[in-house]
Formats: sequence, C-alpha cells, structure tokens
Amino acid sequence: MNRFAANGLPIGSDVTILGERPLSGASHPERSRAGAGPSLRCSPSAGPARESQRIRAPWRRRSRSHRSAVAVLCMVAAVLSVLFTPSPWRSWVRAGERDMVPQRYAIICAGAPHDAVHYRWYWGATSGMFDVLVLRYGYKPENVYFLFCDRHKGDPRVDYVATKANLEKVFRELAAKMLPGDTLFGFFVGHGTRRGQQSLYELTDGVISAEQLHRLRTGIRARTQTYVFTPCNSGGFAAVLGRQPGTVVITSCRIDEVNSAGFAEAIRDALNHAPGADADGDGRVSIGEAYNFALGAVRNWYKRRGRPLAEHPQIDDDGDGKSSFGRLPSGPHGRVALRRFLDPPAPRASKPSAATPRTKAATGP
Repeated sequence: MNRFAANGLPIGSDVTILGERPLSGASHPERSRAGAGPSLRCSPSAGPARESQRIRAPWRRRSRSHRSAVAVLCMVAAVLSVLFTPSPWRSWVRAGERDMVPQRYAIICAGAPHDAVHYRWYWGATSGMFDVLVLRYGYKPENVYFLFCDRHKGDPRVDYVATKANLEKVFRELAAKMLPGDTLFGFFVGHGTRRGQQSLYELTDGVISAEQLHRLRTGIRARTQTYVFTPCNSGGFAAVLGRQPGTVVITSCRIDEVNSAGFAEAIRDALNHAPGADADGDGRVSIGEAYNFALGAVRNWYKRRGRPLAEHPQIDDDGDGKSSFGRLPSGPHGRVALRRFLDPPAPRASKPSAATPRTKAATGP
C-alpha cells in the first residue's frame, strides 16, 4: 500500500527520499467476584423474654452479615475505581512506567509558499523529512506532527494546516504528553523575516516570533530538543531557543542574511545518509555531521555560481544562545551536536543479579 515518489531538490547529492506514511493502528487493552453467606443458628429457650430474644437474634445476625457484605462490596468498588479510573496517582504511575521507554517526537512545518516553485520546494523538503524519520529512523507516524500550507490533496501524512493556532495546539499536546527522557526534533521550512533582532517565521495566517516559539516550547519537559530553521533571517532563533541546555539549534543563515541555497534539502539528505554525510564512518549520521554536510552544500552552491558566500549557517549546542559558523567542532560548539542522533535509544541493560559482580560503567567526557 506504500506509494513511492522522489522528493525535494537535492544539493550536492543525488539521494532520493522515498515512501509514504505507513498507517498504523493502536490497540486498546480491554479490561471480574464471589462471596459466601454465614449460616445462622439459634439455640432453644423458654419464657416470653427468651422467646423474644429467639425471634430478634436471627435478624440481628442477618443485619451484621448484610453490613459485612456491603462493606466488602464497597472495598471492591474502591479498588476497581483506583485501578480503572484516571487520577493523578494513576497518571503518575503510568508516566513512571512509560519513562522506561523514551519516546521520539517530531514537528515538521512548512509555512506559506506564495508561489508554485516554493510550494514544490517546501513539499519536497518536508514530506521527504517525514519519510526519513519514519522509514529510516523508525519514528512512529503518530509521533510526527506534520503541518503544511494545505492538506496536499488529502495526503495522510499531513496532520494540520500550518496556522498559528494549529502550531500552538501541537506544542500544547506535546507539553502534556512528553516526559523528560523523551526527545523532540523540529524542522521548520518556509519564508522568514525579522523585526530588529527578532527572527520571524511565516505561517499561513501570519508570523510567529522566536520569543513566541520559545514560550511555546518551555512547557515541554523533554531534556533533549533539536531544532532546524531554514528560512531567511533565521539566525535569531538560535539566539533565543538556544538558551536552554540540552537544546541544539541549527539555522540556515544569520539574522541579517537571506537564504538562497537549498539548506533544508541538504539537511534532509544528510540525515538520509547521503554520500559523505557520515564523516567518521561509524554507520550513523549525527546532528553535527548533518550540519557539516549542509554547510559544505551551501559553500558548493555559491562556488558553482562563482559568487562569494553570502549565507553563514549557524549552530548553538551549548545552551548559551550564542551561535557560531564553521565546521564542527568549532570553539565551544560541536561536543553535543556531534554526539546527538535521531536513532532509537539503545535498550537499557538489565540489572545484574546478586550472583553477578558489579563493574563500573565506562564514562565519556
């Protein structure tokens, strides 16, 4: 049922992104009492008083038995309500259990294209990135939130039209479900501009600033967040979103520059293991290696046209909001990005048994 088509305008590579969103269903687990009654016995007696007691005693005994049965039923009902009724305590338990298996989430967004050429570019970059995340890295399709300028003829990969309300809705939903051990990858394609030292990203119904995006993402508890911004004047996003430790921000250019080279496609192709993207040859492409690959693609784009370099892709991965330009590692940057991957986390090692001697785990710098 998959339909395969090439996406995007590759730069420095002939890699083709293929595939369509696999549809997956979710199964819901489905979700019983016995009792016995006491035997009543009354001893014979003589006299009116004794007769009266003989008549009342069985009733009193039955009353106690009924009250005990009711108490048992109430206890059973209370236990069932704790087990099957949502509550903060149950949510905490479920969250603790799910935290053992970190989840990977992504936001892919393309704003207003304004013309047919940009429409094709944006669709190629974003739908291609969707396929890379799902088909190469095994992201769950339901964990990838895809916002596009329209529904693209009902393509099942597209979740929402890229409006400010829908983008805010996605961030709220992620803030409600994501846990500290989860990861978030954001890929923003489209037109951009600036207002002073504030980068602006254009959606279908207006612009959203770097500060507004930062406020939206502060509700997300995930410690590992990665954002790629490819519009013009996007450098300001690194200065704002990069202020949070654990966040890596990549932009196509500085805040005072426009984007002409296909930076979005280069990032997409690098993460899809374009030739030369895996610089260290370990079989994986890190976020830092993807940045280096895209940086080289931009330089080649200008070199082929005989023009001086007018775009300086930025990266910040040390949490200080001060981005830099240049192949990683460069100055304070690169130590985090070169070790960050989109691959699923390695399974946790089982706890050693009592008979197994404990050894000190190897640590890295």
